[in-house]
Order: sequence, then structure tokens, then C-alpha cells
Amino acid sequence: YWCVRFPISIYLGWISVATIANAAICGVASRGLDTFSLAMEIHLSVAMQTAATLLGVGMLCFFFDVVFAYVIVWALYAISAQQDNRAGQAALVLCAALFLSTTAVAVYVLWTSGRRRRRPDE
Repeated sequence: YWCVRFPISIYLGWISVATIANAAICGVASRGLDTFSLAMEIHLSVAMQTAATLLGVGMLCFFFDVVFAYVIVWALYAISAQQDNRAGQAALVLCAALFLSTTAVAVYVLWTSGRRRRRPDE
């Protein structure tokens, strides 16, 4: 696990976050910086953060990949740290990160409790 799945999960998480960020940058660049309003920028940012959160929850539910989900949480927290001048957006990112980390813990607990070996006499 530690030699194969752990590093691949970290790498896949960062590639996923980078792809989502590049899609947002392409969306901004295709519209032009002068015609891109602040409201549209916030909507695009919220959509990209929602996509990252849903991707993390999907990887948790279907593949039980807690490491991938925590990489997404790490990236969302890094985004919120850069948004210190936009309090509403930073709060939204922190809520998404908190939701994803809570889901990760819940899935991990349910997964490990289901994997316990039961004795034949139970």
C-alpha cells in the first residue's frame, strides 16, 4: 500500500486539482480579462470548487481512497489561504474542505468497521 497506492493517490489528486484549475484558467482566458466580471469569476470559482469536492466524494465512495480526498482538502485549503481578501469565497472553500474531510473520515470508519474479521462463533 505505502509503496504503490499511496503515492499514486497523491499524484492523481494533484493532477485532478491541477486539471480543474487549468480548466478555470482557460475559462477566464477564453472570455478575455476585460470582459470578465467579478460575479462571473466568483461563479466559475464556486463551480470549480464544487467539481473538486464532488470528485473527492466520488473517489471516496467508489474507491475508498481517503488519501485522494485529503489531497483535495489540502488543495481547497490552499485556495482559501490565498483568498484572504474575499471572505465569502474563503468561507465557501473552507466549508467544502470541511465537508470533504468529514466525509473522508466517515467513509474510512465505515470501511474499516466492515473489514473486521468476525470470529466463527459470532
